[in-house]
Amino acid sequence: MSVPHEMGWRGVAKFLARKALQIDPYGNFFNGKSQWRYFKETLTNGDIEQFRQPPRKGWGPHLGFDIHRFEAFLEGNLFNRGEYCLVEIYTSFLGFNRLYMIERVAQSASDGDRFHRSGPRDPRQGRGASCA
Repeated sequence: MSVPHEMGWRGVAKFLARKALQIDPYGNFFNGKSQWRYFKETLTNGDIEQFRQPPRKGWGPHLGFDIHRFEAFLEGNLFNRGEYCLVEIYTSFLGFNRLYMIERVAQSASDGDRFHRSGPRDPRQGRGASCA
């Protein structure tokens, strides 16, 4: 699964590059909200999802995508339940995108118990656990 990294200096670089290279890069995305505030929230790893209007369940376009919330979602809804584990995280050039390799945890043939070698890991730590 691949996702954009729109936070911190990467988000600021993308924000400025879009403004410099495209005629109307944001369309009505800001819809009366401050672009300067979005810039500041992006730079400080603040809440950029608040700029998504209308609020969405899940994620859509890159703008307003908070990778930290996405990783918390993975941790809380996939890895902590023991159904999936993180195999590896890859990053694109300068970390502008992340690719998550995730595996479903195997089940024991004898009793149906889930097992994996070293348990799920925090995606922010880089390399994840391997699944059995």
